[in-house]
Amino acid sequence: MRHAVSRYASRSPAFASCLRACPGSAPAAARSACSGARLEAGLTRRLLGQGTRGGSSCRRACSTPAAGADPASRCWSCGAEQVGSFSFFCPTPGCGAAMEADYRGTTHFELLGLTPKFALDLAEVDKAYKDLQRKLHPDRHAQAEERQRERVDAHSARVNEAVATLRSPLLRAGYWMELHGVRVLEEDQRIDDAATMMEVMEVSEEIEEATSQGAIDRLASDNDAKVSEIEGKLEACFKKEDWAAGRPLLERLQMLTRLRQRMDEWRPPS
Repeated sequence: MRHAVSRYASRSPAFASCLRACPGSAPAAARSACSGARLEAGLTRRLLGQGTRGGSSCRRACSTPAAGADPASRCWSCGAEQVGSFSFFCPTPGCGAAMEADYRGTTHFELLGLTPKFALDLAEVDKAYKDLQRKLHPDRHAQAEERQRERVDAHSARVNEAVATLRSPLLRAGYWMELHGVRVLEEDQRIDDAATMMEVMEVSEEIEEATSQGAIDRLASDNDAKVSEIEGKLEACFKKEDWAAGRPLLERLQMLTRLRQRMDEWRPPS
């Protein structure tokens, strides 16, 4: 199996790009074709809130703090002290200054005002995003002083990151596991599911050989159905906190996500 993966990766740059999502799954010859693997893994770690060293900063920065341990921040404008959950703006009547961009103890769910759960209604995510973006739109703060504009910009960037993570089945699943202390999507992880690897090779060939958008749309529809099926299985694993069963599902989801990206990037042959 590994020899087959090596041969196919060496003659198919497109398939090699799929392996970037999980370089440890391929033998050395295939991994050598994936020069962007570390960059992509680093981006994934950033979106999931992981640290750059062995431990996970997500558990430190995003886990819900213990009772009585909520951080207190003081409004730079009116000096009022805010204790409790994070707020983008000072709640003091007549103030409304943007608070310090200190998100410690605040998860992506809390940031968007959503109930923490893996099975999200994306319409709720989008609604929360639009509501916050209206409040954080730069035009609303164009005449404010610089420190206000800087904090609003920081809040807007953080909201974008939270939404990107929660809208993606892959990143949301990885983030959920990270919040529960389970390290995932490591650079050196290895996929041993031969069926998944063969499936990736076969679909990669179909993408390369496609000559019409209709063919790609059919592949994308099949891929989306597989992703939905995995989401359902992950939800069942997460409800039981069966992290061991969830890990291979997450790895398969990672490969399917990479294939979907290739389908989205496909252009008709010239």
